[in-house]
Amino acid sequence: MLKHFYSRFLTGILPGLRRGDLKTASTPSGRALLLQLWDYRKYAMMTVYLLCMGFALGVIYIYAGDRPVEAAVPQAPEKVTAVEKVLPLPFEEGHQNTEVVVHLPQDLEVAPSFPRRQEVTPDRPPLWKANAVAVSGLMPGQPQISIVIDDLGLLKHNTLRLINMKPGLTLSFLPYATELTRQTELARDRGHELMLHLPMQPRGDAFPGPHALTSGLSEDELIHQIVWNLDRFDGYVGINNHMGSAFTEDSKGISRLLAEVEARGLLVLDSRTTNNSVLADMAQSEDIPYTVRDVFLDNTQDVDYILGQLDKLESYARRHGSAVAIGHPYDETIEALELWLPKLREKGIHLVPLSHIVEGKYRKTMIARGGMDQAE
Repeated sequence: MLKHFYSRFLTGILPGLRRGDLKTASTPSGRALLLQLWDYRKYAMMTVYLLCMGFALGVIYIYAGDRPVEAAVPQAPEKVTAVEKVLPLPFEEGHQNTEVVVHLPQDLEVAPSFPRRQEVTPDRPPLWKANAVAVSGLMPGQPQISIVIDDLGLLKHNTLRLINMKPGLTLSFLPYATELTRQTELARDRGHELMLHLPMQPRGDAFPGPHALTSGLSEDELIHQIVWNLDRFDGYVGINNHMGSAFTEDSKGISRLLAEVEARGLLVLDSRTTNNSVLADMAQSEDIPYTVRDVFLDNTQDVDYILGQLDKLESYARRHGSAVAIGHPYDETIEALELWLPKLREKGIHLVPLSHIVEGKYRKTMIARGGMDQAE
């Protein structure tokens, strides 16, 4: 086969010499000359062939061996489009999951934005007071409502929509969201109070997010997770649980969490994802400022349903003087709030940050216990 190839190849280059000439030469000397010329051409072309092969192998070696591997170079994240794979955003237990585009940090072990621990001292007010948003225009005896929006920071667009709403909301950010400093500072500048939405172990197989507090951790591991979460951003007044129907029933784990919460001077909101939660009761026993969630706004993602829940919230606030609701960054929740908030003043109800409701409750508790100085 190779002989045939060389024959065709060489006669193509020197058309004056045909393979048939080797058979039709009229004299023996002529045939010998032709055979000699044929062998010379054959060897020459084999040499050229080998040189070409060597050159090709050299090129492959240079580009495949010495060239840096491009796949090892970190590439900038591409813009996410609607057709790309999305991750499920974890919401409070009992909520329907919705699929959204979620960008988590490339390395969740990066140093926190504000890696400091501010213990309460006699000459420094606790953080839940120092970071509280001031309230103005509240009439004596006027019903008060606090709207806490959980799960913020992941859905950047909806987070910004909530930040741009009427001041006075309490915005609770997930500590594993990206760009927390920029988002939380903007929220503070727009007059909203900040909370840290602390991931905790739920019952079942729902995923609460990275660095969640779980009952299976050793004491050192649990402390590490608590500190990591609480150091993620600054300016918040307290914590509330993200999921946590399992962990908030664990008195040992909650005790360790509250020790850090008290040392930092934070308040506690028990989201009440389980009726057996010990978070609020243990906070009360430790004289830590706290309150509990009264109404979930958006277990059903429907504007009319959410408006109905807001009506229930108003009734509760009129009966008890104050009420706390928790919602989430659903489009339907935002739309309902946009319809409801402008009408709140004419109803005689005042929107207040969470710390204001907690302060009133804490003051009454401390006065009843004879600790009025501590309540100041």
